[in-house]
Amino acid sequence: MPFMHPALVSYPSDAPMLNISLQYAPILEPTYESTFSASDLFRSTSKLSSTLSGEGVLQAKKEVEKARQDLVTTIEEIQRNAEGLLLNLFVALNEFQLKENAVEVERIRSSVGLANESSIRAKELAWYEAAFTVLQTLRELRLIALDLEGSGLEL
Repeated sequence: MPFMHPALVSYPSDAPMLNISLQYAPILEPTYESTFSASDLFRSTSKLSSTLSGEGVLQAKKEVEKARQDLVTTIEEIQRNAEGLLLNLFVALNEFQLKENAVEVERIRSSVGLANESSIRAKELAWYEAAFTVLQTLRELRLIALDLEGSGLEL
């Protein structure tokens, strides 16, 4: 069988092995001994190593895909939360504007004697409540922005 250089086989353990020994005694003639082996044990070990590394790669791919899916789910959740808060902000700003207009109407009514100071105060309290709702929604949006910035995203 011709000699196969280890670089020509897939795994070094799959390469055949050739052992040559020389024994020489001063009185006797020299004897040469050569052995050739291509052990199945080495080949089996190589195949097992290849199989295990393939399984490791497959498992790593599965873990990467799961991490990617978890990230996509997290991003979608953040996006839904932000969109919901933006809708709440829109509604709260409209409510604030309506309450502000109600205060102005009540002040005009009071100036012509159709309303008193307590009704103006009640309208102002409702207006302040609407303002605090707007501020709370803005704070929640800011928290989302800070969380995103803390995770390395620039907004």
